[in-house]
Amino acid sequence: MIDYIAIRRNHLGKVRNCKVVPGESIAAQHRLLIADLAVMRKRERRRKRKARTKWWKLKEDGQEYIEKLVECIENKETRA
Repeated sequence: MIDYIAIRRNHLGKVRNCKVVPGESIAAQHRLLIADLAVMRKRERRRKRKARTKWWKLKEDGQEYIEKLVECIENKETRA
């Protein structure tokens, strides 16, 4: 008598091979059943990084922008 593997329908595609080991009985009328399953690890998703400010690419107006940015940061620090 061949036993069955209880498996969900969405996992049926993962079963690669299934066989009964002859001569090995677990209980009366039951045989050892071996199944090979393809199990894959979940991939980690890549985290999105914040875009870096490329200060070295700023042209002539870049110095003015940096000065305004420093002013804003200093104003926020004095308020806190």
